Amino acid sequence: MYEKLLKDFQSLPALERKNATCLEICGVDRNENVSSNILAFFFDSNREHKLKNLFAKSLIEKKIHTNIIYVDDCFICEREVVTENNKRIDMLIVNKDITIFIENKIGATLYNDLDEYFEHIRDYKAPYGVVLSLHSIPKENQVQFGNKYIFIIYEELFMQIEGNLGSYKKKAEPKYWMFLCDYRENIYNLIKGNKMDKDFIRFLNVDDSADKVLEFYNRVDDFKKYLINVVKNLKSKIDKKTIHKKCISTYIYEKLATSCSLFCEWHPDKGLKIEPGICISNRGCFF
Repeated sequence: MYEKLLKDFQSLPALERKNATCLEICGVDRNENVSSNILAFFFDSNREHKLKNLFAKSLIEKKIHTNIIYVDDCFICEREVVTENNKRIDMLIVNKDITIFIENKIGATLYNDLDEYFEHIRDYKAPYGVVLSLHSIPKENQVQFGNKYIFIIYEELFMQIEGNLGSYKKKAEPKYWMFLCDYRENIYNLIKGNKMDKDFIRFLNVDDSADKVLEFYNRVDDFKKYLINVVKNLKSKIDKKTIHKKCISTYIYEKLATSCSLFCEWHPDKGLKIEPGICISNRGCFF
């Protein structure tokens, strides 16, 4: 009944496997504040990474002006700069020749008062306002902020950084270079992770595939519930006084007559814990 469904499903392209990043392991992979802290560290040419002005130079060349002249290669990056009305600018990059504020967007929509941010830096040398986002912000949404702001996505910034890398990499502090690579991978994981699995959507839209998938899932779920009830009945019939650690697995195995295997744990203080082990693969159904 489900042979064709499973065969069609197996023919779908496999999803790209993503390795967990350190930020993901720590549970902060989508945190905008954490991302801004990392970027501010690398935009500041005086910090310990020893990549100097790589980030600031790449941003300027990619989106602001390819031929802009800045004599001073020293860039300072401040976080959470407070405006006159107590609004906070994510990042403010300053040197003697140019000033850039960056509004960083990982997941939240762009609702910030960019005009107030720009007003805060108006008297600085060569002020620019930049919105850095995970995905492109639609043109119709950009228009409401006027034409004095620059919109760039992470992928564009990282591509420009990679293009400028050259001798910078040789001077980089190894542990911060590894951290930067992990951060970059985390950003690309977020970009890919937010894309819809179009192949699977097409699979569900063929005939009644979606209904069959739901029906198949419900039958598997019902079967698992049945096994759990079997195990509960079995537990009630076991004489716990006769069980000890060495023979627990054998005892359960004989009772079930090889029909399924169980995860069994015996703790003198906590008692017996039994759960069914279930495995469904292209070779069949195993327990």
